[in-house]
Amino acid sequence: MSAGAILNGLAPRERQSLGQVAAPFLVALSYFLGAKAAFAIGMLTQQFAPFWPPNAVLLCAFLRMPRRQWPAIILACLPAHILAEIGAAMPALQLIAAFACNVTVALLNAVALVRFVPRRDWFSGLDGTVRYLAITVVANPALVACAAGFEPLLGNGHLGDYGQFWWRWYVSNALGNLTLAPLFLTATSGLLLRGFRLADRGRVLEVALLMSGLAISCGLAFTSVPSAAAGLFPVLIYLPMPFLLAIAVRLLAALAEELRHSNKDLALALDKRNCAEIAARATRALLQSSLNALGSRFAILDASGRILTTNASWDDAATLIAQRGEQHFVGRNYLEECDRGRPHQQQIAAGLRRVIGGEVPEFRLEYRSDSIGGRWYQVRGTRFVIERELRVVVAHEDITEVKRSEDALRRLSGRLMRAQDESRRQIARDLHDSTAQSLLAARLGIGQALRRSPRLTRATRAALEESRALIDESQREIRTVAYLLHPPLLDEAGLAAALRWLSDGFSKRTEIDIALDLAEDIERLPAETEAALFRVAQEALTNVHRHSGSRTARIVLRRTLAPQDGSQVVMAIEDNGCGMPAEFAPPLGDLPHDRHLGIGLTGMRERLHQLGGNLRIEWSARGTTVQATIPCG
Repeated sequence: MSAGAILNGLAPRERQSLGQVAAPFLVALSYFLGAKAAFAIGMLTQQFAPFWPPNAVLLCAFLRMPRRQWPAIILACLPAHILAEIGAAMPALQLIAAFACNVTVALLNAVALVRFVPRRDWFSGLDGTVRYLAITVVANPALVACAAGFEPLLGNGHLGDYGQFWWRWYVSNALGNLTLAPLFLTATSGLLLRGFRLADRGRVLEVALLMSGLAISCGLAFTSVPSAAAGLFPVLIYLPMPFLLAIAVRLLAALAEELRHSNKDLALALDKRNCAEIAARATRALLQSSLNALGSRFAILDASGRILTTNASWDDAATLIAQRGEQHFVGRNYLEECDRGRPHQQQIAAGLRRVIGGEVPEFRLEYRSDSIGGRWYQVRGTRFVIERELRVVVAHEDITEVKRSEDALRRLSGRLMRAQDESRRQIARDLHDSTAQSLLAARLGIGQALRRSPRLTRATRAALEESRALIDESQREIRTVAYLLHPPLLDEAGLAAALRWLSDGFSKRTEIDIALDLAEDIERLPAETEAALFRVAQEALTNVHRHSGSRTARIVLRRTLAPQDGSQVVMAIEDNGCGMPAEFAPPLGDLPHDRHLGIGLTGMRERLHQLGGNLRIEWSARGTTVQATIPCG
């Protein structure tokens, strides 16, 4: 029965145990044969062989076997070393020192390779190959040679020859790690695990050929050297050949493989980059096409205000205004151009700087075009951040149709309010002239009936008296409603008299004290102005009664100079209550258009706007002030 059949008949665990026992003896045998081969090639002075394979055998064993077997390998190789060195007539102490140096350099190489070369296949790429050479051929042999150079001193060596001893020991070990160890490691890469296959036979053939070449070169170096060169250090004669063979077989092949993988990776990276660039160009083209399809003018600025990109509408407008010396093209600083431009452009520059500075999230401005008659535009500026870079989008939108719609709506609102006022005036007149007169006639008839019928029963007389009292109450209510709908004093005596009547009646009905501060220089104003201010006072006092909780209020009427030429009438209604409800309370300043305001506040604002005025509401926990301003020429 063959050995292979016997091994196949064993269990896996039994085969593993047998391998662990036999491995140290096989390594010791290889160590012994390697030493004998070195002695057969030739010996130099002081028992140094120019080529020392045993250390390469130890290195390969340490790399291919688990660390727990390293002590057994060292113990098994010690007798092999002693048997191989007996013929060299080396003292016992020197012999032990030589073995210690051999084990040390192999251990250092093995530990360093496992630590600094990540993959166990050390020659699969250029990086692993270079690290192997630096550790096993350069660094560790040179380091251990510093101690091994003293080894001959334990025999008959002289201290003055230390440099020569160091160099010979270094070269003999470096040469083995340069040739034998790489060939053995590459030949056995996966061989012990995968079995002997065709690819592995090629590696074995590679090892055999290189070993044969090495043996032939060494034999020629020691048998054919002329006597004139006998004093030359023999290793220098054959050292280039195995070195060149190792470079040709291992290093250049690894370099070619590394370059092949690098080229493949580079090609893949270039393909990915090209695909990314194509996708980026397509995205930019889509974005630019989308911007060009918009009718509004769009531009994107950087944090300094420089124009980065624009759409077609912006470019067309920039070409038109370039005739006036304004440069709004890509690459120009839009803020600086606006600073040198027209008043509305200066406002745009100031607003965009606030957006860039983070003071406001958005800027809006409506302006009338001074180059195209009758056109209105709105400019908007918003900010965003992309890859930690601030960008600002500037959009100029044509809102002419919106403004026209607003003007039409405002005119319609004005007509509606005038119709409402006229309807109130007509209703008040009808109540006063018709309904009130009819009630008066009914009251007089009841009184006449009471006087002419003295024999009426007590119940009948009481019913008639009650009816006359109800008629009197109805007359008072009709008179009040008629005055509230349209006080005659407003047409006959003017705004000041109407406000006095309003405050007196309001105080009586609500028990809220109203203080009047009316300027004496207030003359008669246009009827629409007086009607608008009276309605504002009515609505403001109603809100004081409903919402503020204040027990006092104050009406101030003044005539002041307008910011432009002319004068204006200012009326303020103040209270010291809790303020407006949170859902209606606007911020300080002009009453905003986008709040869900009540009908009364909206009506006040529209009335004033029809006359070129404005409404301001100042609100705090100490009370509310409603201020109406109307220019009066």
